[in-house]
Amino acid sequence: MWLCRWASVGKFLHLVSTFLGGFIIAFTRGWLLSLVMLSSIPPVVAAAAVMSLVLSKLSNRSQMAYAEAGKVFEQTIGSIRTVISFTGESRAINEYKEHLKISYKSAVHQGIAGVLGVGSLLLIVFCSYGFAVWYGAKLIIEKGYTGGYIINVLMAIMTGAMALGQSSPCLSAFASGQIAAHKMFATIYRKPEIDASGLILENFVGNVELKDVHFSYPARPEQLIFNGFSISIPTGMTVALVGESGSGKSTVIGLVERFYDPQSGEIFLDGVNLKQLNLSWVRQKIELVSQEPILFTTTIRENIEYGKKGATEEEIRRSTVLANAAKFIDKLPNGLGTMVGEHGTQLSGGQKQRIAIARAILKKPILLDEATSALDAESERVVQDALNNIMVNRTTIVVAHRLSTVKNADTISVLHRGQLVEQGPHGDKGSRWSLLPTFTAARG
Repeated sequence: MWLCRWASVGKFLHLVSTFLGGFIIAFTRGWLLSLVMLSSIPPVVAAAAVMSLVLSKLSNRSQMAYAEAGKVFEQTIGSIRTVISFTGESRAINEYKEHLKISYKSAVHQGIAGVLGVGSLLLIVFCSYGFAVWYGAKLIIEKGYTGGYIINVLMAIMTGAMALGQSSPCLSAFASGQIAAHKMFATIYRKPEIDASGLILENFVGNVELKDVHFSYPARPEQLIFNGFSISIPTGMTVALVGESGSGKSTVIGLVERFYDPQSGEIFLDGVNLKQLNLSWVRQKIELVSQEPILFTTTIRENIEYGKKGATEEEIRRSTVLANAAKFIDKLPNGLGTMVGEHGTQLSGGQKQRIAIARAILKKPILLDEATSALDAESERVVQDALNNIMVNRTTIVVAHRLSTVKNADTISVLHRGQLVEQGPHGDKGSRWSLLPTFTAARG
């Protein structure tokens, strides 16, 4: 897109230079004929401008239709299993054909417009040539002009007029570029609400505390998620967050990662307000394993290595063993060098989850958002044992629905409609909420 904008700038400068140069030559060689020839400029410019604008609009329409067809193609191929499972092949093909029909019609109209435009322009140009030759003959007889001067003026004037007409589409490109540049510079110079600069703690131990937090997502400001929510997670403790969907479990993760700032209330890390800490440093100390693993379109090794820059082969291998991923990786044709496909489409959900966990193990995570949700019972047991080993003496927040995931946590915190309603270890019979963690976990 930007190359097209710069090409329009170069084309505009070229055409304007041609227009100015043509008129300078024409008036230098024969100013009287040049003045008379000025009458032919408006129709030539108008015809060239109309033709260029129409062709430009039709071309843009065709390109947009091709782009939409490309989106349909990309989405269909990228989600081919889902498409096939819903027998949506015919629907995708028909949608693709509809966009191609628009592009085809635009191409036909573009051809018709080009023929009519060029014909109209040439009609005006040749009429202007005839008029110039007739008047030039009179100037040769009466004013002493020569044939060379007449031809010089004729060609210079008509070339400059056509160049001026062809420059009009570039003006629309300038307008589009100005709008795009405004958006771009507005984004570049926008001052983010979250300040990334701040303090770096020398001795980080991992105390986490949310105090009187009020929060709603920017997309739904009227729907309050937390209304005075507080929770304290001491150093080295594993705290499991359980509750029904929408109770705010994953929101706690987002606030600790500082994807969002609360509307009011405070979040403390080692007793220091999270807003006062350097954002990059904070996220270097935290790793998130979510229920929807994201893999990059590259090899398994590079996906795992993303968790720790410069990780050794031994560290990568150890993380795959701990994540119970080594067995299936070794069975692949290229092992760690196997490409995972776009967003990991070449792997199953459980395999993607285990690679994501292996990536996180390199960084030693403290945030687990339903990290084992995509695993079968046996894989979950092995991976959970590995996670239990790396969570020793490390502050960990676990979001889960399964009892097997949360029963070994030091504390189970029950969230209900954005409120902390109960806390305690699994099996605590001391309150009326004692069965809720088990029930909530078993529901998943």
